[in-house]
Amino acid sequence: MKYYSYQDPDGTHTFSTSQIFDQYWPYWYSKMVKKYGPDSPLVNWESCLNDWITVHWAYEERPTEK
Repeated sequence: MKYYSYQDPDGTHTFSTSQIFDQYWPYWYSKMVKKYGPDSPLVNWESCLNDWITVHWAYEERPTEK
């Protein structure tokens, strides 16, 4: 599983792809279906994740070696 982080005045926030999907996908999907229709190739999880990353200026967390 991948993790993405972003910073805001309240600190650093880290979310798994699963958390992003659970929290952002329903909202994003409803907006994109209204704009492009349910059969559009633009309405997919990869586009949703890329939008979330862009909106939050997020970056992928890289695993650290121990």
